[in-house]
Amino acid sequence: GSTPAATTAPAETSTTAAEGDVAAGKTVFEGKCQGCHTEGGTVAGNGPVIAGKGLTAEAIATQIKTPKGQMPANLVEGADLDNVVAWVASIQ
Repeated sequence: GSTPAATTAPAETSTTAAEGDVAAGKTVFEGKCQGCHTEGGTVAGNGPVIAGKGLTAEAIATQIKTPKGQMPANLVEGADLDNVVAWVASIQ
């Protein structure tokens, strides 16, 4: 008989900083987000300052997917979303 192979499936969790690539997220942020969240999110532009606000990865992801205010919904999605969330979480 065959022995079943031990497998570890990735756990389905909400977006956390560990799931994204911080460096890639910074690049995406600079291209897609920095027009409104200026100076890497440290200075208010058309959007508010987002650095140092104590935002959780979950709150960041929620704001990107279903934003309050004038921000367009789903400005980044998929891997870009995970990466941007990781980068923004890293500047909290």
